[in-house]
Amino acid sequence: MNQIYDQFLIRGLFALSFALTLYLYKYFHILLYPSSKQQILTPFVVEINAADTIHFFSRLMGFAIIFSQFNFVIQESILLSLLDFFVKSFFSITFYLISCFILESLVLYNFTYDDEIVKKRNLAYAIISMTHSISAAYLINVIFTLSINSIPFLSILWMTTIIILGLISMSFKLYSNQSIETHIYKKDVTGSIAYVGYMAGAIAILASSLDHSIDNIQWYLVQFILKTLLSAIFLPIIFKVINIVLNVKLKLIRSQKNETEQLMAVNIYEAILFFTACLFVVVITNQITFNNIYN
Repeated sequence: MNQIYDQFLIRGLFALSFALTLYLYKYFHILLYPSSKQQILTPFVVEINAADTIHFFSRLMGFAIIFSQFNFVIQESILLSLLDFFVKSFFSITFYLISCFILESLVLYNFTYDDEIVKKRNLAYAIISMTHSISAAYLINVIFTLSINSIPFLSILWMTTIIILGLISMSFKLYSNQSIETHIYKKDVTGSIAYVGYMAGAIAILASSLDHSIDNIQWYLVQFILKTLLSAIFLPIIFKVINIVLNVKLKLIRSQKNETEQLMAVNIYEAILFFTACLFVVVITNQITFNNIYN
């Protein structure tokens, strides 16, 4: 019975550690976005600014995604396990916030948090920022799982993947009929749906490309980059093939009556098409094994 109580208390201690980490981030968020001080330090009223609610809580969702891969084996000392937790938390949160900053600097360089979230309460900007938060968190989750507790390898892998993800996010305009800037200027919430599907597909490709055995770090990185390049070659081909096979034609009829409905249909179609094409690419580039076929 004492053992059960001890285990319960230890689990409770780790729960408090998670809560403390989130509590500290609340104040760190104010350092990153000083104009959010009034919203964060007072009771958070969700309805006041929906865009700020999405922006802030998407970061917390990112923390939850990252923490979900933490695994602790308590053998000798609970203090060592807690130290391990805080070290992992520090590096994961640092990499996560830098990743979000890089993605937003590349994609949302024409916009600022103060203008779009605080003043304009722009939901389109908030949803795109949320997409970056969740994408970066999932990527950090995968990288931490593969890093085999090696900070140098973790750092190299993170730098490589975030550069590639940044290039992918900037390539959205090659596949979509409208740019991200257009969606944000128009406060077009439906337009951000296409970007969500695009980034979800990109993360699926990167996560699949990362998923192979680590015998040698240099060779592992070479394989990862080659698989990603191969995916980049096949993606536009698959994208085009789907459109040709299904004989898809986009013909927006501009009218005040149903323009919103048409744009919604186009953006949902693009989101589904992006994600579907990426899943096909994952199968083609990462899930075909040749074994001894040429022997």
